[in-house]
Amino acid sequence: MAQPRRRGLLMRAAQSFSLSGGLQMLSDTFAPHRDIAEDETVVLGGEEVRSLLKIIRTLRHLAILQERELGALRRLDDARELRKVVSSELKAAVESRPGDNVIRPDFGGKP
Repeated sequence: MAQPRRRGLLMRAAQSFSLSGGLQMLSDTFAPHRDIAEDETVVLGGEEVRSLLKIIRTLRHLAILQERELGALRRLDDARELRKVVSSELKAAVESRPGDNVIRPDFGGKP
């Protein structure tokens, strides 16, 4: 069995980074190990594991925030489309009843 490879994780300060930047940082951290043999191991110390977990948690939080923001933007876009439809329906209702300034919705009830 081959000896374990010991390589320190050189994590730059992660005070503020983007989701893609953080993922790139993790990728860069493990890139030197991409050609590791099947029987080799990479040993991580406790501090390195805690650092990785902190970065992963931060990236997860960033992903959640971006998902929420994207959802809010989609709802705003849907509302914008709905306003256009309602506006055009109101305009058509007003134009179909010249001289009458009261709009009475037709719910398919009594004639």
